[in-house]
Amino acid sequence: MWNYNYVLPSLLVLIIILFYYFSRPRLSLRLNKTFLGILLLDIFTIITDYLSSRACERYAELSVATVNVLNMAFFVCFLARIYWFYLFSVDALKIYYATQCDTQPPTFVFFVNRSDLFHFSYQRYIENQ
Repeated sequence: MWNYNYVLPSLLVLIIILFYYFSRPRLSLRLNKTFLGILLLDIFTIITDYLSSRACERYAELSVATVNVLNMAFFVCFLARIYWFYLFSVDALKIYYATQCDTQPPTFVFFVNRSDLFHFSYQRYIENQ
């Protein structure tokens, strides 16, 4: 016997996060799509987990194909959620190169993959080196 007490609170929390997300200013388009994909896949994963667990409990009443399809749907949603989370977290700052363009005062230009990831505290840290 599985315990299904987590299903409704988990779905409510995800729906609250979705409503809060739509009430806030937007992220960049790529992060926006990835974040929404993670939330929606998390909802689908919880639903397919519930359905496949219920099907496994009642395997005598259902056909084998139905149980297998529900279990595979849960497995695919679970793996897709992991992949989308990887896409969301893979964005890291990459400094391609830096060049000194002036000597008085020393001025450096950094070429990075995304300038919004170049935090001002890290910029100050590099300047003070």
